[in-house]
Amino acid sequence: MNSTVTVSERALLERAKRAAKRAGMTLRVCRETSPSFHSLGRFYLVDGSSHLAQADVDLESFVSELSDFGA
Repeated sequence: MNSTVTVSERALLERAKRAAKRAGMTLRVCRETSPSFHSLGRFYLVDGSSHLAQADVDLESFVSELSDFGA
């Protein structure tokens, strides 16, 4: 029996932030009014030195990818 659970964007964002922290990164949200929105996307990752690690992060795939690796 397969069942799916609907998760709010806020809950998914918090899961992603915790997963990023375990991986030594920080997940940040870029405002749509920011001049950098088109280059960074809505969500982006920075490493421990505040350098851009990944732009335009898809929350769902990011969380499932890190969950698959046990991070």
